[in-house]
Amino acid sequence: MEELNRIISRIEEDYKKEIEKIINDAEEEASKIKGEYEERAKRIREEIIENARKEAEKEREKIISLAKLEARRIISETKNSIIEEVIKKSIERLRNIDKNTYRNFLRKVLSDSLKLLNSNRIEIKARESDMDIISDIVKEFGIEAKISNIEQEILGGVLVKDLNSNIELNFTFEKILERKIDRIRTEIAKILFS
Repeated sequence: MEELNRIISRIEEDYKKEIEKIINDAEEEASKIKGEYEERAKRIREEIIENARKEAEKEREKIISLAKLEARRIISETKNSIIEEVIKKSIERLRNIDKNTYRNFLRKVLSDSLKLLNSNRIEIKARESDMDIISDIVKEFGIEAKISNIEQEILGGVLVKDLNSNIELNFTFEKILERKIDRIRTEIAKILFS
């Protein structure tokens, strides 16, 4: 019986060794699988963090781009507002132009008009308040011209019409400004913002 007990003991011992080997192999396999999953989880976490960083950077760049665009819009609006204010003040200065400067302006535009039209039948339309000045200049030039009141309200200047051809030259302040407004804006911008 002792032999049987030894055999049983040996079987038990072999069985325990086999169980330990299976358990060790299983623990090794579990540790390996755990390591693989931990490594995969680490890579996924790093990818998620990197993607989030890239998205955050894109969003930051988008916000900066929009802010720059808005800043340019505000600067442009401010510049345009300043330019418009300068134009308004210039128009106000035209309203209050001194008589001598205004008389010289009228003399020049009438002289230029007479050269351009080259006619002996002229009508000059002006503001009621400018009739005396216009009459004096016409006498000074030694020409005959029909002088009449302009129908619309203007800041100053004249309309000169050739009664033979019906060609009319508009030298009112408003029309001169209208013709030159783009150049005026450009010049103001150069002076103020360069």
